[in-house]
Amino acid sequence: GRVPAEPYGMATVTEHPTPAPPDKPVVSDVAPPVPAAERDMISTGDHPVRRSFPRGRTGWIVAAACVVLVVLGVNFWPFSREPMTSAAPATTAAVSGVIGTQSDDIWAVAAAQVDGRPMAVTGSADDTAQVWDLTTRKPVGEPLRGHREDVCAVAIGQVDGRSVAVTASADDTVRVWDLVTRQPVGGPMEGHTEDVYAVAVAQVNGRPVAVTGSGDDTVRMWDLTTREPVGEPMKGHTEDIWTVAITQLNGRPVAVTGGVDDTIRVWDLTTREPVGEPMTEHTGDVYGLAITQLDGRPVVVSSSEDDTVRVWDLATHRSVGQPMVGHTGNVTSVAVGQMDGRPVAVTGSWDRNVRLWDLTTRRPVGGPFTGHTSTVYGVAITQLGGRAVAVSGSRDTAVRVWDLGPFS
Repeated sequence: GRVPAEPYGMATVTEHPTPAPPDKPVVSDVAPPVPAAERDMISTGDHPVRRSFPRGRTGWIVAAACVVLVVLGVNFWPFSREPMTSAAPATTAAVSGVIGTQSDDIWAVAAAQVDGRPMAVTGSADDTAQVWDLTTRKPVGEPLRGHREDVCAVAIGQVDGRSVAVTASADDTVRVWDLVTRQPVGGPMEGHTEDVYAVAVAQVNGRPVAVTGSGDDTVRMWDLTTREPVGEPMKGHTEDIWTVAITQLNGRPVAVTGGVDDTIRVWDLTTREPVGEPMTEHTGDVYGLAITQLDGRPVVVSSSEDDTVRVWDLATHRSVGQPMVGHTGNVTSVAVGQMDGRPVAVTGSWDRNVRLWDLTTRRPVGGPFTGHTSTVYGVAITQLGGRAVAVSGSRDTAVRVWDLGPFS
């Protein structure tokens, strides 16, 4: 069986890690109980009872939006890039906890500083996206309605000076939403012929674009101003694409994609041609991708159905060190950030836990963050009150915030 994951989203986070410090306290507040029927599906590994979202898999996860991606030099969105610090509040309990729920499984999370406030957007199997104010810990207005099927992936960016969310759906479309008015910007973007599982956004060659991955095995680029596709679809993957990230390599904008064929591929967004050979060391679906810098070089961090997290040198396409092991189930999502000047990653998993990783040592930082009662499908990193926090979304329908500091 196969599963999906996503990265997704586009928040403004940077990158860098450190050695493993003492275990973190376990946060005790618990999300709403999971109905018996869903607990049964969890225990058997069955997928949610929704149309064809997780086509032919035994579980499911979204990657391109479940992962908050970092764009290196591709003129990232002008949200706050202040380094995250681990100073201040003494206890994680003051920040960590459930901030709300949606009415069905949460597939995707993106987070960013929007107009100076930390915000998150989640995508759900209830066919909607929800905006959250992380300071007040409350939803902002009503859910964003317009998709006809699951919202599989979410990204945050800017178009014509306004903050927007971009959502990808199992209805085969991509939509743009004004985050201030919470209204759709134009109609849906159509072109994919199957579920759209992944989305990332960036400024490429001076224009705002989205890059999407789909169950039709293709990667597409979209002009977010005109909401039209840019060129022909990029083909190379042989099965569904779960995750997308965007960055710059040797001065050129590139997309990085992963999916059911167990590979990670790099695409030149100017020529829309593949760059080099695929990265192939995962032994299961590639669910999540995020991009950061490690020792001054661009790296890809990937999460997989094989229960591992890997780091790859983007220039050479070679893995960096051994896989990172710690989760006891499929690793559905990954996000990257920086704490105390060191690159870190946050991951979510079928084991219901969230983990923090030091990307320099490739070791977990402390123990897992526990509290979700089902698979964690989406994670993101941002700042809240000057501290680094992770935001997670789960099949238990809960959105949680986790205080990541102090680092050591």
